[in-house]
Formats: sequence, C-alpha cells, structure tokens
Amino acid sequence: MKILSVTFAILSLILTGCKESNTEQLSNTESVEKKELTENTTTQSPKIDEETKKFWQLVAQQNSKEAVNLANTLIKDNSGEVAEFYKNLFLQEGIKESVITRKEFNEVDFFFWVQAQLFQKISNDLRLNQENDDLVMSAYELVKSKIKDKGESQDISSYPLHIWNRGFGVCDRQTWVFCEIIYQLGGKTAVIYLRDPITKVSPHTICEINFKGKSYIVDLLYKKLLEGISFNELTPQKIKEVWSDHPKLHNCFDSAVLNINSMPIDYAERNQRLNARLGKIIKFGEPPQNRFHYWKTKYPNLDVRLWDYPIRLLKIMKTYQNAEK
Repeated sequence: MKILSVTFAILSLILTGCKESNTEQLSNTESVEKKELTENTTTQSPKIDEETKKFWQLVAQQNSKEAVNLANTLIKDNSGEVAEFYKNLFLQEGIKESVITRKEFNEVDFFFWVQAQLFQKISNDLRLNQENDDLVMSAYELVKSKIKDKGESQDISSYPLHIWNRGFGVCDRQTWVFCEIIYQLGGKTAVIYLRDPITKVSPHTICEINFKGKSYIVDLLYKKLLEGISFNELTPQKIKEVWSDHPKLHNCFDSAVLNINSMPIDYAERNQRLNARLGKIIKFGEPPQNRFHYWKTKYPNLDVRLWDYPIRLLKIMKTYQNAEK
C-alpha cells in the first residue's frame, strides 16, 4: 500500500481524469492507520469537480472536522425521514436512531467514508496491477494473502477497515473484507451464514458475488472459489464434492441466511444524497433496500436479510459512543 505522504499532485491528476460474530470490545483497533488511507485514485469518471476532489482529499488526510463541515455545506435540508422498519432495526440492536435520522454529518459518517475510500483504493490497485483480466481471482488471492486466519492479538469484532489493518480474522472477517473489495469494483455481494438446521447456529461463513454478470461462490477460509455458479445451484452432491473435507457443513446450506452487507450510514438520507452529489466515484450510501431487492428477487425462497451485525458493531465503537451521546 502507498502511504499517505504520496503527493496530492498525483491525486489531483487522477481525480480530474477520473460463525456469527460476537461483540467483543474493539479496543485500540478502532484507530485508523494513516499509512492505509491513501489518495483516491479512481478513473471511473472523466470530470470531477473541485469540491468533490477537496472532500476526498480531506478524508485521505484524516481531516475529519473539515470533511464533515464540507459535507454539511454540500448537503442541506435533509428530511431525516426513514422507514419505521429501519428505525426498529437499529433500536433492536441497541443503537440510537439518530445514526440514520440525523440531518447533519459527524464523526461516525467520517469513519465510514475513510473505510470506503480505503477499499476503493485497494480495488483500483487491483485494476492497475493485475496481470490478467480476472479481478475476482485477484481479489481472492489478495485477501487470502493479506488476511490470515490467526494473528498475534485477540480476534475481536471489527469492521473491514480494522480487519484489513490488523491482517487476520477467520471466515466471516475474511469474507467481509473480500466483499467490500468486490463491492468497490462494482460487483454485488451477499455474506452467507451457513446454519445448523436444528440449533440455527452458524459454524461457517461464505459469500456469493455477482461480477460483470457472472456468479461466484467464495469460501476464503477453506479456499474455495466456484466460478459461474449460484447458491441455489449448490446441490447436495456438489456440496459434498466441494466441501468433502468438512462434512459437518453439508447439512448447513438449506438453512443458510443471505445477509446484505450495507454499512450503518447507508440507511441515512444524508449519505445517500452526499454520494450522489460526489458522483458515486467511491461507493457508499447506496440504499440498503436496493441491494436487498436484488438478492431477494434472485432468491425469493431463501432467507435474505439486512445484516444486523454491522449495525450492532456501532455499540462498541468509541467514535459512536462519543458522537451519538
């Protein structure tokens, strides 16, 4: 990864061309490593206005105060209105509804802008550095090499940015990181909990993605990448063949849950409007119902849910605790 000290002349040039998780304490991993917060290098849009450029430069510089102030200048007169279902989803997890009803931006929003920018930078590095056209395989190999299943510290619950920075985490963590990279590449993603049909406990997590019209089933921990296959095409015979070395998983596919990995701020009108204003060069603030609709339409008979875990994680974030008093 390039460090933050890379000249912003480059940034300006490019922009103008351009098992179910527990809730352990986040501890010190909530701090953001500056070396991972690099300049926006998107080439998706040929024309980026100066305010958009300035906004993403402030995020890369970790200048939260000015980035938040600029966002509040760019997006005004938010209604703060959200569906009651969304409010209840947050309240059920012990999270204040102000996260999604607040009309103005704050440090909580900033954290997720930083995270989105990081994974957009990673995705652009893949585009620039790959030796072939298989971006999915490139992302798969990157996450396998970067996110180990064991680390020197405790495997605490963390957002993808934390997992990337610390460099380890088991199946659900690896899967989430992989999905965030694919999402910034323009793909569609669903985190899949395989569940025991009797206990409803999830012993393992995989994902399905759709990239450039092709479906993939990906299991980072057990190193399985199935190209051109959807979840509903995993017959009992196919499951036994692919996961032959993990027989305890064989009966967990029929009770699986497909989770939509939206971030908490994506539910808020202010972030949906901000990303539209910024030209959607970095993906955040996509209405979760849009992502839910895609997967529920594809799998009307499967259990598809708005993932509660990213919401629940807020509860143990110091940034959330300080900003949403």
